Amino acid sequence: MSYDPELPGCFDDGRLTLATGPIGKECAFAWLTLLRQRGGTWAEVKFQIEAFLRERDASTFHILDQIDRAAILFKPWLYGPDNDE
Repeated sequence: MSYDPELPGCFDDGRLTLATGPIGKECAFAWLTLLRQRGGTWAEVKFQIEAFLRERDASTFHILDQIDRAAILFKPWLYGPDNDE
């Protein structure tokens, strides 16, 4: 496993869609809080989401779609030079 244990809860809708229902949104907020506490970066989030979704045989298109979704939710709040991508 190459992702945080909090990440799976962010995809609680059965379709592997990030932060869609109340539980997924709450988990995403909690994960973001933990990422910020430890100085997490956008690159780390992208890597973890990709690893999680690949492990579940998600298509490349779906992975890219979820990374785009994550960019809206997470990227403005994270640290590091990779946030300028």
